[in-house]
Parts: sequence; structure tokens; C-alpha cells
Amino acid sequence: RYGGLYGSTRGFGIAVGIICFLLFNSFVVIGTCFLNTAWFALSFSFQLILISFLLDAINAIPYGYDIGVTIIFGLISFYCFLATLFNQSFEKPQLPLGRAWASLCGFGQNKSVCPHLPSRKTTSVRKIAEIMKNGGICGIPTDTVYVLVAACNCPDAVEKAYNTKKQAKERPMSLWISSLAQLEPVKHLLNPLLWDFMQAVWPSSISLVIPRGEWLEPFGLKHADKYIGTPQSIAIRIPDCAVTTHLIDQVGPIAVTSANPTGEADTTHHNQVYAKLGDKVNGVLCDGPSPENIASTVVDCTKIETGTLGFFRVGIVPKSEILQIFEEVQKKSLKGYSNDGFIDGNSEPNTVQQPQAPYAFDNMGFVNEKEDDKL
Repeated sequence: RYGGLYGSTRGFGIAVGIICFLLFNSFVVIGTCFLNTAWFALSFSFQLILISFLLDAINAIPYGYDIGVTIIFGLISFYCFLATLFNQSFEKPQLPLGRAWASLCGFGQNKSVCPHLPSRKTTSVRKIAEIMKNGGICGIPTDTVYVLVAACNCPDAVEKAYNTKKQAKERPMSLWISSLAQLEPVKHLLNPLLWDFMQAVWPSSISLVIPRGEWLEPFGLKHADKYIGTPQSIAIRIPDCAVTTHLIDQVGPIAVTSANPTGEADTTHHNQVYAKLGDKVNGVLCDGPSPENIASTVVDCTKIETGTLGFFRVGIVPKSEILQIFEEVQKKSLKGYSNDGFIDGNSEPNTVQQPQAPYAFDNMGFVNEKEDDKL
């Protein structure tokens, strides 16, 4: 206006245009009520500026009104910009933006806000781990789509995740680990060929459905084990995602299901986790868009001892690639490279016994004189 761009013409047409703009901005003001106090103040101060234009169009603007509201709008704009930049750059301290004045459930939003933490920070992974250790359920990124997880040693959390998802019986929860070291204590309960196959395919976007058995007991599921797998089998996987495996290292084996209501499309962004599941989720580890929009491949290994594999779902990893890996594992097992239990019948097993040292010292430089005489 002061630069001459606004012109000197005043009339009915300009007043109608400004009123339309006022109505449009009113919806913006209402929308910011669901964000926070700072953005509400910004949109409302802009509404005051529009009112100054309307008063000017009808030649009824008070002296100094337009200058005052412009200064207020400028100060609020600068604070919103500074707070957003600061809060996105640093985890603590945070410049306050205020709470939302309203929520979709009603006014006076009293419920705790689900924390959304960036996955690139180690502290964020630790916070999600603490939430899970305390019985919470969280949405996390993986090498495919986002999933809803609970710690296996928190049976109530596993049950909560199952009920939150309203899981269909034909799509039970699965079990994820970070490395085969977490299965070492129960290795003797698993088929040797299955163990070799696990070593060959993991970590990857391949879930293996294996027979249910006593090997599941050490994970602490207790009464919640009925929500993992079926009475006959269970799906298990090591994801090819550093963030996910780092989280499992801190929490232990986790129960996993997709982060969407049963029957809906897979969740491919952290914003969709809270949008689909709401306050039922206790935390979300944010990693932006999923690297893949296709779910994992699910392989039936319940009859692997007979040399056959089945496929419940062919996902991101093609069937041909998995069969090729399995064929190579079978060949190595038959030749005795990986497992003596699968030596070819025409070859003799290696029966040479290595002499055992009487004392298992790692460093001979630390053996005292008496032990040296014995050796």
C-alpha cells in the first residue's frame, strides 16, 4: 500500500475480494487450532492485517491500526521461523510453540502426545527402546514398510499390539531377532539344514516360517505366545535395517505386525503410523518414506528336512533367488562344509581328533612357572 502497488482506487469490488480472502483465511485459523498456539497466533494476526485492508477499502481504518498489526505479525512470524529452525536442528532445549487449542476428539487435549523421534539419532533409538521395555508398543521403520512392534519379554505389550491391530487369524504376528546369536541357546532344537539356511539368507527381507517348538520358550512370551504365529508354526526374520537391528539389540527379540489396521494398505511413512493407529501407539521412530513399498517374502520352511520349500507370499525378494540360495546351502551341507550331519553317504566323515590342551590359556605369556612345568 505504501509502495504504491496497492493503488489509490477504493470501492465495492476491492471490499468483496478482501472479504473472500478473510473467509478463506478463517479456515486456516481454525486449522491452526489443531496445531499449536504459535501457528494460531500467526494466522490470527494475518487475519487482523486483512481486516486493516478491508477498513482501508471502505475508508474507515483507524490511525495507526495497520502499522500496529503489521509489527505484531512480523514479530510472530520471526518467532515461528526461529522456533521451527531451532527445534528441528537441536533435540534440547526446545523453543515452546504451545499446545494445540483443540483436538479431533474435542477441546482441551488432555491425552499425552505420542513421541515422534528421528531414527538418525542414537538417543531416539534408546528412547524407543525404553518405551518398549516399559511395556509400550511402537511404530518403527524396516527394510520394507513400517511395522508395529512390542518386546517379547513384555507379554502384556504383545497382547496390546495384537488387540490394537485387530489382527486377523490368518495373519498372525511374527518374531524378529537382530542376529543368530540370539538363537544360539536353542540351536540344538532346530534342524541343522534350517540353521544353515538361516545363515545364508539373513539379514534380508525374507521371513522364514519354521515349526513351533520348545525353542520359543526362552524369549519370555508366556501367555502371549498364542499371538505369535500359529499353533503349528511361526515366522521369524532378521531385517536388513541397521536402525531396526540396533533397536532389537537393546530390547531383545520383538513381536512384529504391520502398522496398519487389518485389510488396509501397508504403512510406508511414519506420519501414517499415528494417523492409522492413533493414541494406541506409544512412540514412533521416524525415518521418512519407506525404502520399499513391497512387503517381505514369506518362505515355508516347515518341511525343510525333506528338501522342499513353500511360499506363503512372494514379496520384494523373488522366488528364484531364494531357491538358488537354498540349493547352494543343500550342496554345501551334503559335502560337509557347513554341517557334519549332512555328509554324503559315499564319503567318510573326518574322525581325526585334535588333542586338547590341558589348560585353555588365551595368552601363553601369562602362564606362571608351575603351570609352565605342567605344560
